[in-house]
Amino acid sequence: MLANRPPELSKIRTSYELSSAPADSKKAMEVANEIWRVSQDVDDTLFRPPSGWWPISGWASLVALLLRGSNPVGVVGIAPAAATGHAEARLALLSQERSADAAHYAVDVATALAARFGYAAVTIAIPGRAEWAQVAAAEREFEASHSFRVLERPADLNVVAPVRTPTIEIAGLDQLEEVRRALNEA
Repeated sequence: MLANRPPELSKIRTSYELSSAPADSKKAMEVANEIWRVSQDVDDTLFRPPSGWWPISGWASLVALLLRGSNPVGVVGIAPAAATGHAEARLALLSQERSADAAHYAVDVATALAARFGYAAVTIAIPGRAEWAQVAAAEREFEASHSFRVLERPADLNVVAPVRTPTIEIAGLDQLEEVRRALNEA
């Protein structure tokens, strides 16, 4: 699901037990990339590249770690979208942290980051299995703009024997010349 909404300039609700911090050191970025990989393995298993997930640090121009106390539990990444003034966001949470509050907080951080850096609208790309993020985005008044359907398991299929192609004989040039003469005489 992709959702669009103009970012709000208001502050993030303060009733969360979570906080966010920019992933501005090499160690913080390594942690962000690992949380991203683990979250994607749960949410987007079908599209996992054979070589592993691309790092969020390689895609996002802004990366924030979501913290419970001092423990990193999630990641929000923001990058400029194709449309001028628009941002695209991606969210990740560790499986054990996927509560409604944590999901709402991730959406709020993505919206606040986009607003803070002057984007007019933010789109959140959410994998189909990431219901935690879909619900939180919908509850924050994001609207689905489009989705992709992927067949996860093949259906039962009756395989039919292939039709035999008749053997094709290739005529040499001298035979083609004889055919041309015969056609011309006719």
